[in-house]
Amino acid sequence: MVSFAEQMATAKIVVRADMNRVLRGAIEEAGERLIKRSPVDTGRFRSNWRYGLTTPDLFANKATREWFVHNLEEIPRDLLGFRHFITNALPYGPALERGSSAQAPQGFAGLTAVEWPNIVSLVVGRVGGSVYQGGAL
Repeated sequence: MVSFAEQMATAKIVVRADMNRVLRGAIEEAGERLIKRSPVDTGRFRSNWRYGLTTPDLFANKATREWFVHNLEEIPRDLLGFRHFITNALPYGPALERGSSAQAPQGFAGLTAVEWPNIVSLVVGRVGGSVYQGGAL
């Protein structure tokens, strides 16, 4: 017979794994939304979204057709307890966020931030768990 303590230890492992899958998926989904909402002129801005663990990645490249969040391979297996950043270090980003482009008159980062709870709920549905119940992960 399995003890209650052993059952709780197993449940903790399962819940933590689900939470990690949800957080990873939410980071990826937020990144996709940022890219899709980014205005495109030369493509450079859209190609400079970068993931950073604990600190923002402030590198900028000259690529124009690499439309994905760079460094996602650096997401650790256990994501919990860390700060995660998706940044774009190009100097004209703040002006674009304030609506200087007709392609993104309402910005992109603020909209994505407001959608964070919905993004998490969407990913919970994909994962198939009930980890997120309207609070913080």
